[in-house]
Amino acid sequence: MTDVFEQSVMTLKDETIEVKKDAIKTVQTVDDGLSADQKAKMVSIFAQNGSIANAYLALTDVAVRHSWLQQMLDGQGM
Repeated sequence: MTDVFEQSVMTLKDETIEVKKDAIKTVQTVDDGLSADQKAKMVSIFAQNGSIANAYLALTDVAVRHSWLQQMLDGQGM
């Protein structure tokens, strides 16, 4: 029973790490109108919070993503 639990926890941790990596890579390559300093701040936010990284990757509407990013940068979304 312990092995199953440990495996599920490890799988979740691995998935969270991958989501964070994907968000960090994406924020550096997608033109969201962010400065280098703003991108660096988002990298820090993604590294700390997998849910925020996951939300960023899920946003497909450019205008909504830009607004959401600005809220994150202003500290309103956390």
